Parts: sequence; structure tokens; C-alpha cells
Amino acid sequence: MKDTFRLSFSRRLRRGLAVLSVILPVTLLLGGCASAIDWLRLKAYRPTPATETMLQRIPASAQTFRLALADGEHLGMVYWPADQAGAPTLLFLHGTFRNLAQLVPKMSALHEAGYTLLAVDYRGWGESSARVPSEASIVADGRSALALLDRIEPDPKCRILYGHSMGTGVAMHLASTAHFPGDYAGLILESAFSSFPDVARQAGEVAGWLAARLPDQFRSIDRAPAIDAPVLMMHGGQDTTVSPASGRRLFDALSHAPVRRWWLSPQASHSNVASLDAAGYQNELRQWRQQVQAEGAVCAPGRVRAQAVAAFEAELAAARTASAPTALLPAIQTPR
Repeated sequence: MKDTFRLSFSRRLRRGLAVLSVILPVTLLLGGCASAIDWLRLKAYRPTPATETMLQRIPASAQTFRLALADGEHLGMVYWPADQAGAPTLLFLHGTFRNLAQLVPKMSALHEAGYTLLAVDYRGWGESSARVPSEASIVADGRSALALLDRIEPDPKCRILYGHSMGTGVAMHLASTAHFPGDYAGLILESAFSSFPDVARQAGEVAGWLAARLPDQFRSIDRAPAIDAPVLMMHGGQDTTVSPASGRRLFDALSHAPVRRWWLSPQASHSNVASLDAAGYQNELRQWRQQVQAEGAVCAPGRVRAQAVAAFEAELAAARTASAPTALLPAIQTPR
């Protein structure tokens, strides 16, 4: 009888604590408490720091380094040169939860497509400085990575912005203040949404209510009119995290783009489009790139580009020492 009572009490206690863990932050949220906003952000973004085991997944041909920020914090980044010299450089902007070390298969698919990758972990993820992320901090980190992309890749016809899931919101932020072909050559959006509230509504009334009170909205659809570059959107037909309908709403809002492709992989879900339908994925990337070139954004090898890459790789080597094997590059200005 006592064992039964203890078991019953234990279950009720756990259930009560679980309910309290939701009710208390929501109560604080109604009162405008900053800690409740932080709680919501941690639930929404689920930032994952890197462990040594995770970092071992980074291929030997890729280089990890840190980029200093003006406030004394830093970003963990990955530079993965393409196998072919003169390839375009892609800025890789990831989504919630997983860090770069956990996303090597996704990066590998883009590398296989012939891109040099410059990838960033926002603060809170990977080897970047620890913090509770926000839309403002995430976009600021994307902008710092973009400034580095501009320096590494001097030819805007060879710069591509790529985002997955939440990263599509970051890419839309950056692209909405840039122009084709003077700043970049194109935008690749995988598992994209029209806005955070749109995604939350799909998860139910409670999630929708909470999302409406989160200051971070990532309203990509509101930035669509400012996008004037070629766009490729890819989505999984079985995506239950971001419905294809949400991605399609954003695609329809980009009808003015000079090149616009929509590809739905019928059996894929939110994060496995590149692996489940590898042939189709590579084919879409190849065909879109051909269309971008037809629009005049031809990425060609050149002496200036080669010198910029050589200077960056020399800077990485000089910053890496036996006592500090992960290079730390100084902060750079972010004019855009």
C-alpha cells in the first residue's frame, strides 16, 4: 500500500512540476517579465553548444575558426573550400536546435554540389559565445558572417546565401537589404516558412498564443518585396515542422524574382531532403545555378578572387598556434 501511494504521489508530483514549468513562465510573460521571454526563446530556438565528440564530425578538409565580435564575444565558424578552384561561395545559415557539427551531412550535400562553404553558428550554438539568442542577435551574427563573406569572396556574382528552416528567416533579412547582382548572386531557401507565428499556428492553439507573445517573429513574407535576386526553394512533402503550404506562401510572395524555382521532394521531411532524394536535390541545385548564370551572374575564376582566398587562408594559418589550435580572427565592420 505504501509503495503504491509513493508511486502515485511521485507521478502526481512530476505531472504537477511539468504543468508548473509551463504555467509559471506564462504567468510571468503576461506580466512582461524578461525572464519569461528568455524562457520562450530557449524553448523556441533550443540552442545546442558543441561537444568535443560533435566537433570530431567536421571533415579534415574543412577548417573551424572563431570570428571576434566588437562586444568581445565570438562566433564559431567553418570554412570548407570546394574541390574545384574558382567555385562560388555559399553562406550557410542553419536553423534551430542543431549546430554546425551536427549538420555536416547537410553541408556535405551543398559541398558536393560544387560550393565553397562559409558556415556560422549563431551565439548560443556550437563553439560560439553562450547566450540566450534572439531574432536580433541571430540576424546580427548572420550579418557579421556576411561581412566576412564579402571579404573572402570579392566577386558578388560568386556569393550565394543559403538558409535552412529558421536560417531562411536570417537569409531573408540579409537579402532584403542587398541587391542582385551588385551584392550577391542568389538565394537558396530550404524548408522555409512565411513567419514564426505561421509555423506556431500549425503546432496548435497554445503554441500559436505563445508565439504571438514572443518578440521574435521572423516575418520573411514581409521582406519578400525587397528580394530582387534569383531564388530556389526546396521543401519536403512530409514536413510536419514547417508545412509545405507555409513555404509556398513565401514562394508566391517572391513572384517578382528574376529566377524562381520551387521543388517539393514528396517523401522527405523537414531535415532530410538532401539525403532522402540526393539525386533530385543535386539536380535542382545544378539547374538553378545554370539559370542564375543565364541572368548574367557568371561566377568565373580570377586573380583577384584567388588572392582574396589565399589571404584569408594565410590569416587563418597565422592565427592558429599550438596553444590556440582554433584560430580567432579579429572583428570586422558590418557595413550592410
